Amino acid sequence: VRHAVLSAPGLPLAAQKMDGVVIVRDRRLTANFEGGHLPVGDGDGFTITEATLRIPETGPGAKARISASVEGDLGAVVKLADELKIEAADDFDVAPTDVTGTVSAGVKMTTPLGRGVTMDQRSWSIDAQLRDAGSTVPIGGQLISRANLEVLLNARRVAA
Repeated sequence: VRHAVLSAPGLPLAAQKMDGVVIVRDRRLTANFEGGHLPVGDGDGFTITEATLRIPETGPGAKARISASVEGDLGAVVKLADELKIEAADDFDVAPTDVTGTVSAGVKMTTPLGRGVTMDQRSWSIDAQLRDAGSTVPIGGQLISRANLEVLLNARRVAA
């Protein structure tokens, strides 16, 4: 598959320019991709270095397991958190232009397939490494400058 676009109902974003291999065997679907782009807002978004989509059994009640490795600017993370309405990010009053640095992250999600799926029905986690991170406004009461951090987050909590 070349230049595939992957999206899920209810998510305000879609992975684009995905190149890879799709295998359908019996009622299973596996897709492995190398390269791609995840645009966020009006900015550049993220480069997808690799991604996997697995649907262990297609049909009614099917769930997809998605994993991806992404890289990009820290400002894109702020935009993405806003677009996805991630509650954990509500505690931080930060705009994309308030942060500097880059991020490399592993992202995992399990989601039911079909229309009307909400974020509450999805389980997801992100393991992000921030490099040379900085902020011009306090985050958690602290200004950050040239920091290298690991941030783990899921639907219930953020840990740094």
